[in-house]
Amino acid sequence: MNDKQLALSDIKQRVTDTIKARFAELIPDDEWAALIDQQVKLFLEQDLPDIVKDELRQEFKHMAKAKLAKLEWQEQWTNDGTIASEAVTRLVQENADTIFASFVSNMVQACVNQMRQQTY
Repeated sequence: MNDKQLALSDIKQRVTDTIKARFAELIPDDEWAALIDQQVKLFLEQDLPDIVKDELRQEFKHMAKAKLAKLEWQEQWTNDGTIASEAVTRLVQENADTIFASFVSNMVQACVNQMRQQTY
């Protein structure tokens, strides 16, 4: 954290020095520091989280694509055609109840809705 604070303070100082060199006579030091702090705070609270999320999203996509490209996730060929890989088969077996529930839940709900609307 100390290194990040140092880097941030360096950036703030460079921005201050560069811009203030042009407007030094117009803005008092304390007001200038407040303006810089406000802009840095705004960046840290609004822009930086979005930048970090985008970077993490891209990294996750890259990692997922690399993992799924491995041989263990590729379908296997037999004389009868293709079969699921061992990794896919294991994933389905370990989560079969959840997969089945999500697959049939909407159909069952539609049946329940239809029965509720019928008059006997």
